Amino acid sequence: MAIDEKNEAALNRILSFLFKDETKLAEKGNKTILINGTMDLVIQSENDNWTIVDYKTDICFSKDMDRKLRRDYTSQLEGYKILFEEIMREKNIKVDNLLFYSTFNDRVIDIYGKVLI
Repeated sequence: MAIDEKNEAALNRILSFLFKDETKLAEKGNKTILINGTMDLVIQSENDNWTIVDYKTDICFSKDMDRKLRRDYTSQLEGYKILFEEIMREKNIKVDNLLFYSTFNDRVIDIYGKVLI
């Protein structure tokens, strides 16, 4: 999906996650921004809740692995959410859950702090 001036609201939301302080500079610079990534898993539940799961293979022996994943990758998952909702806009789909699955410690972690499994 191309995000261009026709989808300026979506572009601005994405830029706010990617560039934080540089958002205004990127917008004023009239730069083309390429976002490359793959959503590992998108789940639609029976009650029409949508979840995006991102597998993480980071190896970390710290007790704060969950916090490290949230710190390093929350903006990535939030970007996936924005793009997925934009792609599915005509169907009015909203993502309810953003999760990491850590292959290293075999846990599912909500990006907002809950360890689910």
